[in-house]
Amino acid sequence: MDWGNVPQWITAGTAMGAVVVAAFGIAVQRRLARRRAAIDLFLKTEADKHLMDAYDEFWTGIEHMGTMPIQDFCDSKNASSRTHYFAVRKYLNLHELIAVGIKNKMFDDRTCYDFWSRVLIRCVEGARPVLDHLRERPGHEATYMELESLYVKWKALEKELARRSKARPPAAGP
Repeated sequence: MDWGNVPQWITAGTAMGAVVVAAFGIAVQRRLARRRAAIDLFLKTEADKHLMDAYDEFWTGIEHMGTMPIQDFCDSKNASSRTHYFAVRKYLNLHELIAVGIKNKMFDDRTCYDFWSRVLIRCVEGARPVLDHLRERPGHEATYMELESLYVKWKALEKELARRSKARPPAAGP
């Protein structure tokens, strides 16, 4: 038996093993980086006074929106209405940023869903008249497109999880 080629095969096998380990390591690091980026953003949303104020201003704007026709709310020259309208838009922009980050794999989808899905769903539903009005404008059909796509995905997931939890029998007691 000729053992002359064995060292070459061992070297090739070792190199292939190193490639597999490196690829796995890179994949794990990328996933951890996406999770950390999502956690960092959500820590900022919970700790930053300006973002907390933006959340409150969003809901104040939504309340104000309910007092008038949507056309007047979005297109008003009245300073108070404009302030409320832009508060709603500012917070929707944050949600759009998160949706774009998830789409481009900058944020981990599962981490974002676990922490942010209820907030996003409630905000989109609250601001639905503004979103619909914006998309009716010529050239603005794609406004908040990623936000809408993420909303549809998470709303469907929420419904599926609710359906599954109703189908499960209650846990047995002690």
